[in-house]
Formats: sequence, C-alpha cells, structure tokens
Amino acid sequence: MHSVKAHDSGGIAKKTRATVALLLFSHDDAENAIDLIRDLYPFVDEIVNIDSSKKGQHMMLIKEKKALRLKKLRVYKNISLGIIELFKPWAIGLCKSDWILSIDTDERMNEDFKRDLHMIIGKSRCDAYAIRRYEYVVNNVHEGFTWQTKLFRKGKIRFMGILHAQGIVEGRPEQMDSRYYIDHKEELKVHSRGKDYMKMEIFNRFSYAHYNKVIAEYASMYGNAALATKLLKVYETLARRKPDQEISNFDYFAYFLMHNIMHYITLKKYGGVLRAFPEACRKACEIKRTRKTREGIENFEIAKIIYSVGIVKFLELYRPEVVKRLQREYGDKPQDTPLLINLLRSKYRAEKAQKGKGL
Repeated sequence: MHSVKAHDSGGIAKKTRATVALLLFSHDDAENAIDLIRDLYPFVDEIVNIDSSKKGQHMMLIKEKKALRLKKLRVYKNISLGIIELFKPWAIGLCKSDWILSIDTDERMNEDFKRDLHMIIGKSRCDAYAIRRYEYVVNNVHEGFTWQTKLFRKGKIRFMGILHAQGIVEGRPEQMDSRYYIDHKEELKVHSRGKDYMKMEIFNRFSYAHYNKVIAEYASMYGNAALATKLLKVYETLARRKPDQEISNFDYFAYFLMHNIMHYITLKKYGGVLRAFPEACRKACEIKRTRKTREGIENFEIAKIIYSVGIVKFLELYRPEVVKRLQREYGDKPQDTPLLINLLRSKYRAEKAQKGKGL
C-alpha cells in the first residue's frame, strides 16, 4: 500500500512511491556479494550490506563501492555468529525503506521478479510475501522449492533466532505469484558454512511441550493437527511424559524420520525417502550420545530457552549497543558458531548463578 503525503501548497494528498531496501549479509564471499549488489542495484532504493568477512574480503567490498560509485550501498562491518538471522532485527533497523528484500549471496531473483518489484510492493495489500525458492538449480534446471519469506514491510516480521525457523510475520502474509521466484544457486553456495552451522545441533533438543507444537505444525500442513494433538496427549499420558521433560530417544527417531520424509517429498526428491530411515537413526543415536556427556543437561536447558524466547531475545541482539559491544570485544577474536555457543553458555550460567543466589 502506498504511503500518503500532503503537498505544502494546497494540502492536496499525493501518493508517494513505496521504497524497498536490499538487505544482504556477506561472510568471506565478497565476489558473490558484489555480483548480487550489481544485479539488483537498478531495482532497489537502498542496499544495506552487513559484512563479517576477513579484512581482505571486506576491503574488496569497500573498493568496489568507491570504484562503481554505488551511492545506494552502505556497508557495515560486523562479527559473525554463524547464523545471519540473529542480526536481522538490528540490520533492519539500519534500513530506511518501507519494504525489506532479504536475499542471500547465493540466491538470485528471476528477471520478471526484479523488473516488477516496485509494482508488487506498490499494489500490495499484505505485509509479507512467501516466495518460491528453488533449492537445487544447476544449469538453469529447477528441482523442487520451499517457501521463504524474503520480502516484507519493515516492522512486520520478527526474527527470534530459533534453529531451522524463519521469521514470524506480524501482519498479513501472502504467497507470491508463481511467475516470481528465487534460485538457490548451487555454484554460489559456500558449503563450509553448513559444517559450521551443524555445531549448533547440540541445541536441537526438544521438551514434550515443544515437540507437540512441532508435530501439530507438520500435521496442519499435511494432515489433521487436532487429531495429531489428541493422539500425542493420549500417548504422553499413558507413557507418563511431562511437558517440561526431554523427549525419549524413540521420539527423537520418530521426529527425524517424519521430518526427513517430508523434506524429500517437498523437494520432490522421492529417492531420498529411502535414506530417511538411516538418517533418522544416525541423528537419534547422536543425540543419545550427547545426552550422556558432561554438558548434556545444560545443552537441553539452553535448548528450551532457545525454543521459548529465541536466541535474539536471550542474547539481546536486537539492541544496537549490544551489537557494538560484541564488535568491540570479539572483532579480533575467533567468531562464528563456536563464539555463539560460548555466549549462550556464558549467559545461561550467569543467570543460573544469579538464581542460585536468590537474586
């Protein structure tokens, strides 16, 4: 919807053009970031690039901005915690436009989408768009897609920092027309990031209260959520499971099996369904092993915090002063997922110590 502004002379209302900011995060992939910026530069009103690259890569971005005279582009140096969504609330606050287009450096919009971007936001009656993202695109061949919330009004989406979760739309969502989509380019992916992100799997632990929510969400997409909730309550009552209790090893296996099967079906990779069983076994066995470690109980307690309030709120990453403090303290130190794990543990232990003192 267009915003309305009055002329100084005569007080006649005039519709002003809705504006859109490209928000991207780069991390040691300056060439991909520059290519994305150049690709979308003519179609957006501003570009905010949050960069956590090493010095050489960061300077490449700065030099490119000056060489090409990219006045719309603003580059901000930041630390990396391995999950870009954690800094999105802070980064969105740096944007001045009405709408936010959040595109990763390994994603590209199709030509029609780029061309019609301002028309879409200008006529929009919703607050956020779920857009088809084709997950496997090699030589322009598309194989399966997932829905990703990549275009939204500023202030209408909340990022909690929950593992494997997108932002929460606080308004009216809508699915984008199939003519407009995003390609997840295989040749642009930085696969080392996935390995680093996997370290956060130590917190992929569920209480029965959270487990029930997850199963209900799956059931609402593929079946009957009310029936699934009733069956879970009967099972947990008979098995004497408590809402705050961690789910059993068998329930972990059941969850991973269901999740993997649905994942392959969504991407139309039906051959992968056969791999769902051994993959679920492997993940369930890994959790069984980590539950017995010295930090196993602590990991579960931190996981409950993550799934209830989110990492962003727990670590206060939405506050600019907190982001600046982290930049100051850890700018020249090892970062990424290990730093995030350390911050989560430190905050949890500090709060636990305070509770122990009765403060």
